[in-house]
Amino acid sequence: MIRICGLISLIVTTLLLIGCTKQLTHRLDDNDLIQVKTAVVHRQLVTEMVELPGSVFPEPNRAAHITSLIPGVLVYVGPQVGDWVQKGEVVVRLQDSIQRAQVHQNQAALGLAKATWDKTEHGARPQEIEQARAAVEVAKANALNAKQNKERIQKLYEQEISAGRDYDLAISQERIAQAQVRAAEANLSMVLKGPRSEDRDAAKAQADQAAGLLEQSQATLNLTELRSPMAGIVDERTLDIGEQVGPSTPVLQVVDPSKVYVQASLPVGYNDKLAQGQQVEITVPGDANKLVGYISNIGMKLDTITNTVPVQIEVTNAQLRLKFGAVVKARIVVERHQALVVPKESIIGSADDPHRQVVNLITENKSKPIIVETGITDGDLVEIKKGLCDGDRVAVNVNYELPEGTKVTVK
Repeated sequence: MIRICGLISLIVTTLLLIGCTKQLTHRLDDNDLIQVKTAVVHRQLVTEMVELPGSVFPEPNRAAHITSLIPGVLVYVGPQVGDWVQKGEVVVRLQDSIQRAQVHQNQAALGLAKATWDKTEHGARPQEIEQARAAVEVAKANALNAKQNKERIQKLYEQEISAGRDYDLAISQERIAQAQVRAAEANLSMVLKGPRSEDRDAAKAQADQAAGLLEQSQATLNLTELRSPMAGIVDERTLDIGEQVGPSTPVLQVVDPSKVYVQASLPVGYNDKLAQGQQVEITVPGDANKLVGYISNIGMKLDTITNTVPVQIEVTNAQLRLKFGAVVKARIVVERHQALVVPKESIIGSADDPHRQVVNLITENKSKPIIVETGITDGDLVEIKKGLCDGDRVAVNVNYELPEGTKVTVK
């Protein structure tokens, strides 16, 4: 009886142990399944961007050094660094007393030369002609009187009443009177005909020369006032009142900041994908707003150290948000196209083979490693060129390659 009870107890205990073992095994199998989060492979528009750091510079044609073309002493330097000046505004003056005196002297010389030229150009005035005619009439009257006086003295001389010297004097006076007639008639002829052509040419040349000298002295006087060639901001001031200035010594630098360019370095390989006029997004550190620029030039000189070529980007800077020397970021669209994409975190790399990239494909709660060929990265998405199809599901929270057939639980 005791043996039978002991046997029954052993059988019951064995059965209980078997049941507990089966229940424990079932629970361990459920807990051992890997829980994965998946994403669906899908097709969408992807954009390849290149991001470049760059520095802000004034455009070459929008910056000017204000320099005097003549030597002198500064008596006025108006704007300070940071001041805005208008195009044509007088910003610098030189001492100008010598230049003003030269202008006054040349103005007087031109007036005299013009008077001479006017006289030769327009001929004698009516009053001068009448005066010359009257001189002829007076000379003829004097000649007639001299002739009559000579004839009277001659008769007295023949009658031996007058001395011979009186007769000789009368002859001489007649000859002088006749010469005066000829001179008066010649003068009248000249007055009526006007000056000779060579005299007119000489007078005109003298007037032109005087005008040129006045123009030159006026231009020199104008050079004592230095004007800004553009509207802009004074970026640099190198001299002050009382200092000597000359052609090799700039006084101010004025920069037009309404348009600037960003100088950046473009990695080789991208230069063939970009073109002049292409739009660029410019961001300033600490400023959420973006500016729009355009590629103005892609250089040809290769920097062998960085393997880059220079690129210049023109940016409209109407609100003056870009300061010269500031470092900004330039983002340029290289390419846009439709492509299959997966999240970046689903791609698993290999330490042994950097060119090998794998995703864990999830099908019917089982995983299968798939080697893929990737393309461009657009934010958190990666283009898949080969290896997957539209609608496939891949694990995104497993950063290692799962053996084929691994059972998983999809979250």
